[in-house]
Amino acid sequence: MVDDNNLNLLLVRALLDGAGYDLAEAGNAAQALEAIDRFKPHLMLLDIELPDRTGLDLARELKANARTRDIVLVVLSAHAGPATEAAARAAGAEGFIGKPIEPGDFRHAVAGYLALARS
Repeated sequence: MVDDNNLNLLLVRALLDGAGYDLAEAGNAAQALEAIDRFKPHLMLLDIELPDRTGLDLARELKANARTRDIVLVVLSAHAGPATEAAARAAGAEGFIGKPIEPGDFRHAVAGYLALARS
């Protein structure tokens, strides 16, 4: 999960820890890129508004790199709407989840995206 808001990180951790997922957290794009080699994620949850670049820029960078292009990317944003979702998909994200997060729907969506990542 890449998000600079600690409350969002805590919420996602609480929702996913109980479901048995391993979760690594990064507060910005640079930290996320550093963690990829150590963690080797199947799925990344990206906030759009990051302090060092946008989550959309990070998505484009990850999809342009042969080493990281197979990571399934899901953009999370409080700016939910068709235009934001279209921008996320244009940047290479396979999914989009609007904030605020509804716990049951969020867990279900993450499970579906993770199944896509493992197929």
